[in-house]
Amino acid sequence: DNRPGAEGNIGCAEVAGSSDDHTLLVGNVGTHAINPLLSSHLPYDPVKDFAPISLLATVPLVLVINPD
Repeated sequence: DNRPGAEGNIGCAEVAGSSDDHTLLVGNVGTHAINPLLSSHLPYDPVKDFAPISLLATVPLVLVINPD
């Protein structure tokens, strides 16, 4: 079930509130690291409500700054 919106908070809340043990979430740095810093009233706890299963992908990040 695709639950888009609110930078992933809607889907994360749906999965965190799921009562079965067969619901998966493909999360990202936004849903588990950035959103908790931006909002103190999330409907889920990114540490306690989820258990990691596997790393799906890695994305390199490059920051380029002009010295002037």
